[in-house]
Amino acid sequence: MSQKDAPVAARDRSRAEDHANSPSPGSEGAGQSALGANPAANQREESDSLSHSALADGLGRATAGTRRWWAVVVATSVFSLPFGWLLSFAALLPFYLGLFFFALFGLVIGAVACRMATPAAPFPRLAVTVGTTMIIASCWLTSIVTECLDFPRSMTEKAVAGASTIGDAGLDSFRRSVEEASREIIRNEPGGPILGYVRWVVTNGHVKANTFPGVRRSLRPMHRRQGWVIRVLISITLLSFGIATQTWLLRDGGDGRQLQPAPAE
Repeated sequence: MSQKDAPVAARDRSRAEDHANSPSPGSEGAGQSALGANPAANQREESDSLSHSALADGLGRATAGTRRWWAVVVATSVFSLPFGWLLSFAALLPFYLGLFFFALFGLVIGAVACRMATPAAPFPRLAVTVGTTMIIASCWLTSIVTECLDFPRSMTEKAVAGASTIGDAGLDSFRRSVEEASREIIRNEPGGPILGYVRWVVTNGHVKANTFPGVRRSLRPMHRRQGWVIRVLISITLLSFGIATQTWLLRDGGDGRQLQPAPAE
């Protein structure tokens, strides 16, 4: 190569190197598009993560709220037992006057349940319905079981009041004999002391004269046969009304509204 051609060759090599090092238009566009796609992908990932977090948080709160509701149901059922015991005696008042107390005590029991459960409300409608039914059943069954078990004592009081003669054995012995005879009446009915009493009071409800020694007239409970059935149906209705009108405020209405706790004073 001559000295004259050396500068030309050097210039050609320099141009070739510059061309090799410069980025192509296609690769530059691809890089810009990759950079533009990354923020959108990151945003989608962030949104999915927030959605999963919110869902998990919502499920956790719902589970904790439902647990609180069932705890309230158990506590209220226990709270209702003394009221059921009182209602067993109120139900025996004449002219069905005691039915008023089923509605009154039901309102008190329902208000207690509503107050305890309000901070975690609302609850699923099915859970509230089942829980309310459990509270009603615990109170009413306490009432009817107490009435059944108290039958010998109540018959003894009627026998003492209607006896023409007590006998030489004395009042205590007379009471014991009447109580045993009353239990025998129920034992003769199938179903034991509870179902046996229900069957007897619905189908008969009448103790014949001279069944108890010294008692020459027939004895009857305050309500029997159709009257007892009507009293039971009305008592269940009034008790359910009193409790359910309070607890159903805790149901999820499906429109996003929530029962808010009362502000602290």
